[in-house]
Amino acid sequence: AYEVAIGKLLDAGEVQTVVASATTSLRTALENLPTRLAPELAAITDEAKTRGLLAEAIANVLADLSRQFDALSRQASP
Repeated sequence: AYEVAIGKLLDAGEVQTVVASATTSLRTALENLPTRLAPELAAITDEAKTRGLLAEAIANVLADLSRQFDALSRQASP
């Protein structure tokens, strides 16, 4: 209890909630990639450009997830 109070430990239930929320956000973002990218990808005939577009979109999704976790860790810090 003391370690939770001083911010050294987090409540397991809160952590589970945060991880579940982040996982849901990640899944939704990844599931939306085909719909969002299909029109652009269909117009590209260069494999390197296609790969670059996909890599950028995935990097953006992962960066958003990282920002979510950073914000949550700042909230949890005393």
